[in-house]
Amino acid sequence: MKRTPWRFSDENADGPTDRPIYKLKTLAAPERLTIRLVYWKRWRGLVKKSRLSNAQREFAELYFKEIHVRYYISVVKGGSYVTTSRLIRNYILSKANESLRSVICALKPYNLTMFVHGLRSQIELNALISKFIQDPEYHKKHIQLNEDRARAKELDTVININTLVEKLDSTVLPYKRAYDNLSLLLHPNPSAIKAYAQAEGERTEDGTGLFRPRIKHYFDETISHCSATADWFKSQVWLFLSSLEHFLIMFDKLADVDFYVGDIERRQHERFAMAQFIADHEKEILRAANDSDRNGEDVSAAVQREIQRLMEKYAEPKR
Repeated sequence: MKRTPWRFSDENADGPTDRPIYKLKTLAAPERLTIRLVYWKRWRGLVKKSRLSNAQREFAELYFKEIHVRYYISVVKGGSYVTTSRLIRNYILSKANESLRSVICALKPYNLTMFVHGLRSQIELNALISKFIQDPEYHKKHIQLNEDRARAKELDTVININTLVEKLDSTVLPYKRAYDNLSLLLHPNPSAIKAYAQAEGERTEDGTGLFRPRIKHYFDETISHCSATADWFKSQVWLFLSSLEHFLIMFDKLADVDFYVGDIERRQHERFAMAQFIADHEKEILRAANDSDRNGEDVSAAVQREIQRLMEKYAEPKR
């Protein structure tokens, strides 16, 4: 498969590299320390005790931190008011964090159900984010649908998850092929039953191992440890880590998407945001007002110019 800029999580990876999408380094020192001591401390033991290679362990640690950095920036520091935008971003980041924990926990012991669920969940999340980027109004239909299920046909919003996965860029990762294969292992259908029987079945005369499953590890451990099992999980872990890298890239693109229920919430958000902005820059704005008054200038015009200057300054991306 052709490698893309974020497709570096492979067998030969030495560990994370310094990339523009990694935002931990952009935070102030006390903020970085808080994330490392308070947040990362909760999952440090989980990552260290898992069946991960050294490189995979470094990536897992990085992604735990980067997910929380985005939570801190877009949710915790999102103002003192709750908006649809914050709620959606909170959900997206929480699901990514949940997927990462599920995949790592499923490695020791090898719990196929939990592992496949975590990986499929991340692919589905990436598909949803991709849809949000392409169609900024998509969330409104679902909010309206939840309020009135009888309007399902009218809203034309019931889209099969397979449709969303199919629309993911296959040059980034083999999303569709991977999702289909994983679905055979997890869905409650005859194919999944066959896969489980083959995975843990005693050999029969024809060598298939079908219909004589060993109910040895039923709940806590669904797949026994062997070299073939370890190789499969290892390859899927790299797929999962690459999907998380892609997740970070797409999540940052959501900064250009406004999630509002309607025009009323949008206007309220704009008023709250402006009030918050003025409160944060009160000294600069008062200084501009006093200077203009002292010089006999139009105070209102001077204040508007200062607000515009501040907005342009803080809208510039950090380098």
